[in-house]
Amino acid sequence: LVRHADDVLEVLESLSFSGVSAPRELFEGSPEHDLPTDLIERIQQALSPHPMPLDEIARAAGATPAQCAAALMELEIAGEAITLPGGLASRAV
Repeated sequence: LVRHADDVLEVLESLSFSGVSAPRELFEGSPEHDLPTDLIERIQQALSPHPMPLDEIARAAGATPAQCAAALMELEIAGEAITLPGGLASRAV
């Protein structure tokens, strides 16, 4: 029976987390996940002001759909692209 937050903390302190590894750094860069700058630029150039399907953007940029999705996320964070429902994306205007 839990009556106070201390009851929950007491149970958590008694648990053993020996099989759990420490979390990796949240923002550590790994070379296998970094996208080449030229690929991001090609995807940005393939964008239109009108929504386009992700696979069409990827094909125009010579990228895989996974690379295109990752680049679009970076472009959206930078304010250069907009992703829309249904696998569509457009250039931010």
